[in-house]
Amino acid sequence: MKLKVVVNGFVLQMHYGESIIGRYLIDGLKKHEITTKTLSLNRNLRLKLIDIISPIDKNFILYKFYKRFLEKEKPNISLCFYDFDTSFIRASLELDIPTICIVHEYWPVCPLVSLYIERRGICKGPSIMKCSLHMLLMQRYKYIGMMESLLIYRKIVERIKLLNKVNSIIVPSNYVKEILMNFINNEIVVIKNGVDCKEIRPIYKVLDTKIVSYLSRWEEMKGNLHFVKLAKTLNFPNTKFICTTPIETKFVEGVGFLSRKKLIKTYQKSYVIVIPSLWGEPFGIVAIEAMAAGKPVIAYSSGGLKEIIKDNSTGFLVPPGNLQELVNKTKQILLNEDLAFTFGKNGRKLVEKCYTKDKMILNYIKYIKSVVG
Repeated sequence: MKLKVVVNGFVLQMHYGESIIGRYLIDGLKKHEITTKTLSLNRNLRLKLIDIISPIDKNFILYKFYKRFLEKEKPNISLCFYDFDTSFIRASLELDIPTICIVHEYWPVCPLVSLYIERRGICKGPSIMKCSLHMLLMQRYKYIGMMESLLIYRKIVERIKLLNKVNSIIVPSNYVKEILMNFINNEIVVIKNGVDCKEIRPIYKVLDTKIVSYLSRWEEMKGNLHFVKLAKTLNFPNTKFICTTPIETKFVEGVGFLSRKKLIKTYQKSYVIVIPSLWGEPFGIVAIEAMAAGKPVIAYSSGGLKEIIKDNSTGFLVPPGNLQELVNKTKQILLNEDLAFTFGKNGRKLVEKCYTKDKMILNYIKYIKSVVG
């Protein structure tokens, strides 16, 4: 039987993290001669207004469009990445198409897809009071905020129920699986993400200036302020701290948004990569890309990161939020080039063994075929 797959999700339009995995998967399916159609739609003002006023987790216009598309294409299976709502999932289930949801962030159980509350830390899951208050505090116009917050919470409750009806859910780490199992009674399968080892080559070389890189989004839950404090504390000569944001401080140089090609070069010229995430990282693509480039990784042991980084082998794992220990481990790496090289080489070997793009794609194909039967 010739397989035909439809892959959907607005997130596929992004340029980092989940979108990279999505593109790897789509290209891989095509290379294995699986007919693959992709849907990734922008939401214009009209569609955004419908999102806001809709009392359920469904955009009526998009639902009709998705349903017509699926009726025309007649796929064997639908793969659903994050798409703001569940319109595509509903259309696929309505037509009795086997449906798999791919969850790389916490969109099934969190209005902000993060399970993180600013200045408080990791959230344990949705509740009407907590979610409504959190969303209300983030609203610019408080007088409409409460109604919108209640609607958003209701949509999350619907989303959880709907994900119990799909064939299965694919997640990138055991950490995410354990989170979702608290709310969703369905099959949850772990397929680890992968990196293109031909695209990212290792470079074992120390430049005149040792570059300590923060290559995550510049926000609180990613630990940006901890990185600034780290740079301020370790103000060593011939050491430079950089981040992928236009920010400029006395201690951190912001290089701004980087194309994929420039990002890979930044990995390669870095001495060490620091990932001070304060939220429960669903996986940690920055970690495997850094290891593919032959660089040691120092990270808070948050979420899926502790499943990837081998402490004292490919880098260091630090208790989440322990800034002093983060400083100590970074200092240790900066002062010991042999240790940095050893960790970098170990990391590259680990990626080649466990986290290649090809291995990830084969795992997806094997599982998709098992669902289609």
